Amino acid sequence: MKILFMNAECKNDVDYIHRHFYEQAIAKIADCAWAGHGHELHISGENINDTVNRVLPGADWAIVNDVAQIRFYYPVRFSEKRICKIAYITGDVYWNPPVAASRYNRGNWDVFLMGQTRLDTYIPSSTNRIPQKADPDFYFKHLNAPIFHSAHSINPEWYKPLDREKEYDVCFLGAHSQYYPLRVPIWNQLPRLAKRNKWRVLVRGSPPGTSYLRKIDVLLKEGYIVGKKYAETLALTKIFIFSSGGSKLAVKKYYEGMASGACVLADTPMCAEELHFEPGVNFVEINKKNWKDKLKYYLKHDEEREEIARRGYETAMKYHTNDVRARQLVGFLEEHN
Repeated sequence: MKILFMNAECKNDVDYIHRHFYEQAIAKIADCAWAGHGHELHISGENINDTVNRVLPGADWAIVNDVAQIRFYYPVRFSEKRICKIAYITGDVYWNPPVAASRYNRGNWDVFLMGQTRLDTYIPSSTNRIPQKADPDFYFKHLNAPIFHSAHSINPEWYKPLDREKEYDVCFLGAHSQYYPLRVPIWNQLPRLAKRNKWRVLVRGSPPGTSYLRKIDVLLKEGYIVGKKYAETLALTKIFIFSSGGSKLAVKKYYEGMASGACVLADTPMCAEELHFEPGVNFVEINKKNWKDKLKYYLKHDEEREEIARRGYETAMKYHTNDVRARQLVGFLEEHN
């Protein structure tokens, strides 16, 4: 199978380096080429048919990215006959499902690659009525092409346990805005809680900047915990605590924490069963009321915490490495070619 990636180059990008590793895993089992923004073969404004003929003649699929479509424009002219099928990576799917589905369907894509397929969100109302709860399977019912659940995956060369003594009892690393209602009290209260209990704690917010502009090498020089340093930090903590967010997305932190051998404390996200996330088995489920008690309990009970962390690691290695996800994607594209 031949696959042309039209995604922006991201191997030095804080937010999307995981996509770089994922694409490299796909290239192990498929004939791949890259022509998105930032890649050597990119030509701005070139029609995608011309790009295929120039870069990867006979390509079966081109993969385009929602963010790249907006930020780095290249035309996909629907009045022309396409010379290969196109897989479309959707952006955030939770903000307004009917509007998002309508926009996606206008593209007449051949398949959708969605990081989140099931919803826990509300549909805004144009009147003064209370917003309606969205059908969790809304996109399966309203998108006009097959959907592949392109859940996050990890690079086990980065995210892995280290044969070193743990430096932290608990870490909180990441955003803590109102979109993450459980993270706000953790951010505000964890330092004082740690001081009272004499825990070794690391609490850091997200590095500054926006997607595709936050560069790992620059932020590392400024002292931020990003890139491989972020992965190593997770491997050196006993507990990694965070939450999914307002729409219960299975954010990258679940996969990263489990793969690093940390015990993950978080709420249960959507698609948990599909992703093999089991509360009390491979992560510890928390909420606003019990997160402090759960944190205290699992820092006192080493064997239970370490067993959950071990099962989390096994889950990540079995179901969520880049190689696993690459095989799943290529199989899906072959099925729909």
